[in-house]
Amino acid sequence: MFKKMTHKWEAMSNISGEQIGSYFGGSVCVLDLNSDSNTDFLVVGAPLYYKPHPQREGRIYIYRLTQQLKLEKELEICESAQGRFGMTLAAVADLNGDQLQDLARIVASSISKQLRHFGLAIDGVMDMGQDGLTDIAVGAQGTVLLLKTRPVVSISAKLSFSPSEISLNKFDCLGSSENPFAVITLNTCFSMTENTNSKGAVKSGLNVSLELNADANYIGPVTEWVNADATC
Repeated sequence: MFKKMTHKWEAMSNISGEQIGSYFGGSVCVLDLNSDSNTDFLVVGAPLYYKPHPQREGRIYIYRLTQQLKLEKELEICESAQGRFGMTLAAVADLNGDQLQDLARIVASSISKQLRHFGLAIDGVMDMGQDGLTDIAVGAQGTVLLLKTRPVVSISAKLSFSPSEISLNKFDCLGSSENPFAVITLNTCFSMTENTNSKGAVKSGLNVSLELNADANYIGPVTEWVNADATC
């Protein structure tokens, strides 16, 4: 890592790889998570890193940049059995709407078993479909794939009961009755908020399943819950 001093570049710190021949530093990218124009993390790839047991090929390292301009290792990832994982690194735009820059990992086999050299080049900052969602372009041998991100929504449920308390003096809870009768009314209201800023990507008629389980040890206003499904 270098810092420019007047008209000269001065080396501030350097990092060495842990395995000879791993091609440590063959790919690097910086992450500015909160978009304040200051680097928060440095991601370094070592695509030729090899581990025999369990078999792993390729590793990436994530370093945090301190206020003293020192790099401290936060995390290392080595999960791919083959494929030179970490050969290409690229920071992408905010994908899930949390206002933080993201680092995406896409497995080629989840798209097609026929892909070769998937990830030779990556770009994920443009909205090609004009739908308000970032698209990711990934290069492979003889082809380029354009992957569309999905909108992210948050759903909350609000429950209300009527009456708020069941009176046990009006009937025998343990007794049997051939004619069922209503004991309590449960109202459920769902609220949905989209975290991303898509343009019409979230359609109405979203199916939501709510499951209520009885708590036999609970003593309070509500003595029994039942299973219910709701759709909004």
